[in-house]
Amino acid sequence: RDLHSFPTRRSSDLNAAAPVTQFSIVTGRRIFISSTYTDLLDYRQAASEAIRGLDLQADDMVLWAADDQSAPLYSVDRVKQADAMVLLVAHRYGSIPDDGQQSVSELEYGVAREAGIPVFAFFVDGEVPWPPQHVEVERRELLDKFKARIEREVTRKYFRSPQELAFQVTQSLARFISRPVAPRPPTRFLGKVRPVSTPSRLRSEPDVLVPIGTSVQIGRASCRERV
Repeated sequence: RDLHSFPTRRSSDLNAAAPVTQFSIVTGRRIFISSTYTDLLDYRQAASEAIRGLDLQADDMVLWAADDQSAPLYSVDRVKQADAMVLLVAHRYGSIPDDGQQSVSELEYGVAREAGIPVFAFFVDGEVPWPPQHVEVERRELLDKFKARIEREVTRKYFRSPQELAFQVTQSLARFISRPVAPRPPTRFLGKVRPVSTPSRLRSEPDVLVPIGTSVQIGRASCRERV
C-alpha cells in the first residue's frame, strides 16, 4: 500500500516520536527520499540510483522491512537517522494522518528542518504533461502553501524527466559530500584524576610499589630489585 495513504496517528504524536537506534549495517551517509509515492515511482527510482551512484545509502520506502510502528511514525523516525533528505514534489499534496493537519511529506520535511538535516528539494516543472489521476485538485491550496514554505526555507530545482532529476540529485549530493565535516567538540573526561608525583616526592611516595625480592616485567626484559 502507498505509505501516504495510511490513516494513523495524530501529527503531534509523530513530531514527538523518539528517535530509534540506527541499525543499518550499510556504510556511508544515508539519504532519505521523501515524496508522494504512486505518482513519482519513476522519479524516486532515478533519485535512488543517483544516490547509490555516489556510494551513498538511498533510504527509500520500497526497501523498508515490516515494522510494528505506523507507517508515518516509522518514516519520521527514519528521517531523524538520515544525513540528508531528497524531497520530490509534483502535483499531489499527499494523504494527511488522522487528526493531523499536514501530509506525511510535509511532516517528514518539518522533522528534517527541525533536526538540522539538509534538504534538497526538487519540483516537477509545471509545463511537463502529467496524468490527470495524479493531480490532486482538492488539496491544491495545501500543496501551494507547502511549496511556498519550501521555497522560503531552501533552494529548490525544477526537473522535467527522470534523467534530468538524476543529474540534479547527483550534482547536489556531490557538492554536499564534498563539504568538510564539522569537527566534533572534544570529549570531556569525567573520571578521577590522580596527580603525578613530583620528583621530590618520588622517593617517599612512589607511583608504583614493588615488594622487595620480586621481579618487574618491562617489555621482554626482567629486573630484580634486592636490598
